[in-house]
Amino acid sequence: MPETAPGAILGRLIGLYLRVVGPTLRVHRLGRRGARPAPSPDPARAAVYAALHGDQAALAGSHGGGFATLASASRDGSLAASVLRTLGHRVHRGSSSRGGASALLGLRRAVRGGASALVTVDGPRGPRGRAAPGVVVLARATERPLVPVVAVCRPVVRLRSWDRLQIPLPFARVLVIYGRPLGTSGPRVKVAEALSRGLARLEARALRVLGTQP
Repeated sequence: MPETAPGAILGRLIGLYLRVVGPTLRVHRLGRRGARPAPSPDPARAAVYAALHGDQAALAGSHGGGFATLASASRDGSLAASVLRTLGHRVHRGSSSRGGASALLGLRRAVRGGASALVTVDGPRGPRGRAAPGVVVLARATERPLVPVVAVCRPVVRLRSWDRLQIPLPFARVLVIYGRPLGTSGPRVKVAEALSRGLARLEARALRVLGTQP
């Protein structure tokens, strides 16, 4: 997808906005310290973080550069890839129908080199919240922990897209919750189902916590 595509242009604008707004965000993180990403590539702490599509801008904007990520070859993927690249993350493009194998190989090399991966597991066009098993393949191939993570922002603007992408407003509260690493030794579909349930529980917890904060 050409970088001049409308999705890529919008993604770059969102990325530039998040670079400006990022320092104003009030980010609070919950979860075990060992589950959180290292500030720089570290083979001992590299992990595969599994997130929802709608959370990726908030996660990328509140973490700074350094993740290795995967974006589909679709038009929606152009928006995500442009946001992430503008924020300094390394993006590999591919989908099940186009370039998926080479993108997965590139992501695997990055993780083995010490970078943590941020992979959106639902979509690319829905249904929201249902994890696909591809992220399990990556976790197994790299022998790294599979860690579910969610982000919820207040106040926030949500795009009218299937994933309801969150764009935090200046000085927004951003609550990031890391779940316990999941085992990946079972059938891929079963692991993906457990991941979907885990992400739903984390999101519900984040909404409750933010709803009770002043």
